[in-house]
Amino acid sequence: MASVARGVELSNLHFRRMMFSDLPLIYQMEQRCHQFPWSEESLADCLRMQYDGWVAEQFVDKAPSPLIMGYAIVMKALDEAHLLNIVIDESAQGQGFGIALLNFVKTKAIEQGASVMLLEVRESNSQAQRLYHKSGFEVIGVRKAYYPIENGREAAMVMKCSLGASL
Repeated sequence: MASVARGVELSNLHFRRMMFSDLPLIYQMEQRCHQFPWSEESLADCLRMQYDGWVAEQFVDKAPSPLIMGYAIVMKALDEAHLLNIVIDESAQGQGFGIALLNFVKTKAIEQGASVMLLEVRESNSQAQRLYHKSGFEVIGVRKAYYPIENGREAAMVMKCSLGASL
């Protein structure tokens, strides 16, 4: 079984379909990276519903198996792809894995006939918003009181990217 990333460089990164056997490690990563993580059951439901789940992994010297750097879950409906969740392990953030995984899922969405990708991002998550802007997303709306926070709820920025010319 693959282990979780710990401070490695962006090289030899590859992507594969998420499997049920990945869920324990993915759930651990989800807990490390989010104050309000998805449950392991919610992650499993995405696979059962046949959403596109992708794992970014990398072979590293002396590691017996590839290290999981992050994952993404995309739901496709007609010509739209909705990025439900994208996570890069906390120790691997800021090294280019996020943009690589995002570009990969956008390419896969195009291959499946999507012309746009949509997502919601926490209003307070400026790091993710910068990544999405860099990748061609723009804010198209706000969902008030969408995400839980410690003392209530915060808004989600709804973002959209036209696919094809954005890669």
